Amino acid sequence: MDPTDSKQNGYVMYQNSNPTNPQVVNPVTGQTMKKSDPYWHIEFGPND
Repeated sequence: MDPTDSKQNGYVMYQNSNPTNPQVVNPVTGQTMKKSDPYWHIEFGPND
């Protein structure tokens, strides 16, 4: 996704393929997660 004030290099979110209500999932486990999980938004590094 595009950069934000708090994630200036942009970020990525992994979602499942539910066509009506996609949910954010942990990219390692595939389990759905809460917004408080550190994997909810994964920030790109400055050279990514």
